[in-house]
Amino acid sequence: MVEEVSRTLLTVDEFARLVGVSPGTVRNWKTSGALPTETVEGTTLVDYAEVAGRKLLRETELLNLPAVKQAQVSETDVTAAIVAGGIAPTAAPDRRYSINDGAALVAWKGGGSAVAVAGVPLEGGPQQNTDSTGAALECGPDHSGRFEALIEYVTVHADPARIPATFWDTRVCPEFVPPVGVFRAWYGGRGAEGDDSGPLQIGTAIGRSATWELEDGQLVQQPATDLFGFAEGDDWHEPGSLPPEYAAVSLRYRELERAWREAWLRRRRELLAAGVSIEALPHALAFERRDRVAAIERYHREHLSPADLPDWFFCTEECPPFVPPTGVFRFEYRESDADPYTGQPRTWVCSTEGWAQEIGKPGVSFIPAQRVHRAPGTFRSGATPPEHGAANQRYGLAEHEWREEWRHRVAFYRAEGGLQRQAGAVLMPK
Repeated sequence: MVEEVSRTLLTVDEFARLVGVSPGTVRNWKTSGALPTETVEGTTLVDYAEVAGRKLLRETELLNLPAVKQAQVSETDVTAAIVAGGIAPTAAPDRRYSINDGAALVAWKGGGSAVAVAGVPLEGGPQQNTDSTGAALECGPDHSGRFEALIEYVTVHADPARIPATFWDTRVCPEFVPPVGVFRAWYGGRGAEGDDSGPLQIGTAIGRSATWELEDGQLVQQPATDLFGFAEGDDWHEPGSLPPEYAAVSLRYRELERAWREAWLRRRRELLAAGVSIEALPHALAFERRDRVAAIERYHREHLSPADLPDWFFCTEECPPFVPPTGVFRFEYRESDADPYTGQPRTWVCSTEGWAQEIGKPGVSFIPAQRVHRAPGTFRSGATPPEHGAANQRYGLAEHEWREEWRHRVAFYRAEGGLQRQAGAVLMPK
């Protein structure tokens, strides 16, 4: 065998982390019968041996497997096997292969059929299901080639710079599409997790942005979730902060998002230098409809900043009304009265409306404007309570960032002739 390991049982979360998928995907495999599991004291467990068919390796790790190395399989051989459809790497978060793909490569090098042996372990042992690595995807007819280019990016190379230049020939930047297995994660609300089989565990929920996965050869979108994982323990985690175990994939998401926009900007500079009319380019359609309410819901759920909102959100004649980020509130003194028991003056401290991560709830909740507490003494209505100075400063900076983001987006497109005034309040790409 490639790896000699004793029989070890893993929890669903542990198995998901090893093979690079979400716990929900592992549960789907279990439900469909694609992944054998067993239940011990109410907990679902997976045999470590199942990792062999589903664990994803980088190309260098694949080529360093003992049997693959002994067969002198090269990068050229890997490419040839992919072209022939014998193996189909994923992008979780970049091009990855299962251990069993090594068997196909060894057969390929020896003159055999990579397709015929794609499910055979390298040196004997039980056959593993390799559908999780994804069969070759068949793309529908699309004469522009945009669909094929996008699918190749999502499932194979995960590099915006390798997407054909014509993909970026749009009036505004297309909305970012993460490759397979790439997502952002964040800490959510504190609460308890468990069932009737044991005591409740106190901890913090972990959320995850929408992503794509290959399941049985099919490209499937996994929607954003507030319950992607659960960090047990009494430690306080700031809502919206980054869980250490997902730091690498979250960083990759951000870097790919930056590279995506840079690829579009690079192409735009080329078109402008060549004298191409921006207004002659097609619209960059969003994957989902342009729903400002849905965009704001994501802005709050994923603890984003105004800079993370799509270009079309700010393509308006007037700046959209400021919506504070999650957890950002302004506090001020309001009405004063006398304490009915002591007769001493007191003043209410009130907060603006906003959105916050509440204890015991995984998602973000709307908090209406409300009275927070009374402060002894009389204070000018509208003044900032000293204890809330930092919070009010953050609110003011967020409001300034919102307006500056709108000014920047509109100025950018107007400068290049990419916006025109429409009837009503919306400035749409020409």
